[in-house]
Amino acid sequence: MQRNSEDRDGESSQTSTTTTIFISECLCEIHDSSNRIRCGLFLTVLIAVTSVSATYLAQSTYYGEFNAPYFVTYFSTAWLILMYPIYTLILFIYSKGAYSPKHAIREHIQIFAIHEFTFGHFLGKSALFCVLWIGAMYTYTKALDPNFTNAADVYAIYSTHYSFFYILSWIVLFELFVAVRIIALIFSIIGVVLFLYTDSFGSRYMWGVILAVTSSAVMSIYKVLFKKFAGQPGFGKLSLFLSVLGLFSSLFLWPVLLVLVLSNTENISGKVVPWGRVCGTMILFLFYHLLMNYTSGLTYKVFLGLGVALGIPICTISDYVFKNLTLNGMEITALGLTFTGLLLVLWPERCPAGLYKPFKCCVKNEIEAQNREQRSHSVLHYNKD
Repeated sequence: MQRNSEDRDGESSQTSTTTTIFISECLCEIHDSSNRIRCGLFLTVLIAVTSVSATYLAQSTYYGEFNAPYFVTYFSTAWLILMYPIYTLILFIYSKGAYSPKHAIREHIQIFAIHEFTFGHFLGKSALFCVLWIGAMYTYTKALDPNFTNAADVYAIYSTHYSFFYILSWIVLFELFVAVRIIALIFSIIGVVLFLYTDSFGSRYMWGVILAVTSSAVMSIYKVLFKKFAGQPGFGKLSLFLSVLGLFSSLFLWPVLLVLVLSNTENISGKVVPWGRVCGTMILFLFYHLLMNYTSGLTYKVFLGLGVALGIPICTISDYVFKNLTLNGMEITALGLTFTGLLLVLWPERCPAGLYKPFKCCVKNEIEAQNREQRSHSVLHYNKD
């Protein structure tokens, strides 16, 4: 009797220990993945609000006699120079002076180096990306001209660069073929075509759509080439690249601005420029790119893209509420198709483990706990015999 009581006590203690281990393991994994999901949801909303706000503020720079999309693009891009100094300063403070900027620059400047770094190779690649960046941002800002089209349409068309980026990655970088993303590309193309047919051929609205499509196409080329030449660089290399991008645009693309001013295409005299709106656009522009480039380690990347997708309905509702713009059936269908296409192309070929890990770990740990209990039962029964 005494031995049976001891066996039961041992069995109960072992079962209790197994259950405790199971619960603690499950809660730890749930806690980690839940934090990433919560952070991702917060970033989704923040990115959506920031991108929509930047779009509307850029459109508001078309104020009075001021009509200078290239100047707004040039001014905003120039401030990217601050990216690497800020990154260096943060690391220097965090390391309490142990961080060596000179050694770090030697490493970070090799962002495009495959075998051996050459300065000419670095300058050539940087110049190429600078031209593509300015081209994408200029056509986007130009398309926001109220005389062309509304902000929601421009924003939705620009977001199709995710679909174009995938198809170019599949062709150039031999990315994994995912059928649902081809469907997303079809939806995006149909949406763009419907936007073109919303108004009559040759209208100003049509030219606004063409500018937005050009911006989307150029940005997709920029992203594919960057992934081809730089891969997935760390924060240090990325910060240096963005600073070089801003430096190149400031030093080498000012002649374009000079030509536009001298030809009276753009007027940037001090009395005309709405500096508050231009500076606000620049700040939101920098903040948006900080969110898109430096927060991937905090959550799953799919949430960053969802922020852009969420911006489409927010932009559409804002146009309706604040600008009293009404959408016809074809325009609503085009917005719906581009939104659906963006959601489909963002869906990963393999769902991030953390999204279903809380449920998976519970099932897995429960099975393991049951197996451990069965083994303990068998050992105890063996000892009894």
